[in-house]
Amino acid sequence: MRHNEQDIIMSRSMAKNLKAFRAKTGQTQRQFAENCGISVSTVKTIEKGCSNPKVSTLGLISLYTGMSPEELMGVEEQKPQTN
Repeated sequence: MRHNEQDIIMSRSMAKNLKAFRAKTGQTQRQFAENCGISVSTVKTIEKGCSNPKVSTLGLISLYTGMSPEELMGVEEQKPQTN
């Protein structure tokens, strides 16, 4: 269940980034899932933008793709403010 607008944005970013990675590497959802060590249904759910993955799943996807969790979720790093 989505709780706020930020969750929706992260879900959409994750969906977009996974699809783009698969397109770039020429992988099917099944191949991607097998390479990451996750289920095909999880990949489908993420790519539909229905939900954000569990932290453990995000970690597996991050390791496989070489993208940080922040990049995958479309979250920009917050830079410390200097006064």
